Amino acid sequence: MIGETAQIVIGHSSARLADSIRQARARLHPWEDNRHVRDLDERLRALSITA
Repeated sequence: MIGETAQIVIGHSSARLADSIRQARARLHPWEDNRHVRDLDERLRALSITA
């Protein structure tokens, strides 16, 4: 769901929405080695939401 939301956020100029996505991703830190979280990281980088 975070990835889907990120796709919507890029269509808007809301820094608050992008920050909410970054915060949600940060809560996934304990599972950062999980394939799905790594895929999400890649998707967020491609959308320029994270570095």
